[in-house]
Amino acid sequence: MSTASSHASWSSPWHTTAAGPPSTLLRALAPATTPCFSSPAPTEVPFGTIRGAPRSAARPEFQLPEQLSRYTIGRLIARGGMSVVVEATDPERGERVALKVLRPSADGRHIEREAWDREVSILSALRHPGVIQLLDSGTASGGELYLVMPLLQGRSARAEIVSMKGCDAGALRAATIDSLMPAFLQVAGTLQYAHDCGVLHCDLKPSNIFLVRSGTRERALLLDWGVSVIGAHWMPGDRATGARSGGTPGYMSPEQIDRTVTDLDVRSDVYGLGALLYEFCTWQPAFRKGPPRRLLQAAMAGAIVPPHMRRPDLQIPRRLSEVVMAALDVDRRNRPGSAAALAEAAREALFGR
Repeated sequence: MSTASSHASWSSPWHTTAAGPPSTLLRALAPATTPCFSSPAPTEVPFGTIRGAPRSAARPEFQLPEQLSRYTIGRLIARGGMSVVVEATDPERGERVALKVLRPSADGRHIEREAWDREVSILSALRHPGVIQLLDSGTASGGELYLVMPLLQGRSARAEIVSMKGCDAGALRAATIDSLMPAFLQVAGTLQYAHDCGVLHCDLKPSNIFLVRSGTRERALLLDWGVSVIGAHWMPGDRATGARSGGTPGYMSPEQIDRTVTDLDVRSDVYGLGALLYEFCTWQPAFRKGPPRRLLQAAMAGAIVPPHMRRPDLQIPRRLSEVVMAALDVDRRNRPGSAAALAEAAREALFGR
């Protein structure tokens, strides 16, 4: 079903005006730098090499030293395409931290340096409970680029979805209301703040949502700003000249995929929010698994089964299903005009006023 044709009537309610003047937080950002920091004497600790099959021939086996700048390296937390995250000890703070290190290419160059610098700039500038705090960043003596963040206890929304596999419909409905929907509303608020600061995230997906445990409550953090677009504040209709981004097939908006489109705006992230909301309601991605090319083609065609039809056993409110499909409209003119507008519509559809 093409969302462009079946939900065109939803266009007018979504277009809202900005609540106030945009923040100037990011307007003066110069190209990011990753300064060097002085290194204390190394501490002798056992350390195992981080090994794993490289993504391509350009990716060598990635090894970290026992000491990186002043940080003592510990266990591996996560391995991604362009970086690894390890637990480390910071002797100055006397605490454990999370250390993210950029993977080099085979010739030792950092081919993703632009994306890395962009993430450092954004984390340095944004001040919001939904954005993880940047404690430090730098270049180690061996040329490794790193950034330091608090070591948090919790799990990703992707891990939450995987952990619920096989649960009955009642348990899934309860988890949507008690966990995933509050996380979605928090992420939407974080995204609205970023948009007001002139930043598009461009890679919204469950693995980039981290659910932090705090007593009996959870807080949702929006991670991985490496493919974000930084520019002046824009609203629907305003152009972010030359704005291009990466993204993840199955979650990217059609205009991110279409290389003839030279501008993006907040509605590109609204699409990503819609994909998140779809998965949080149905416990399945909007597009069925398959090769990246097929996922991209399906997104361009708007080939999405409405949530209430995809999982009738979950009794998803028809109104909420319509809100999700409006956010996933191929034509961005028919989507909600802001992250806040989508969040409010979703909240009303699920919980009422």
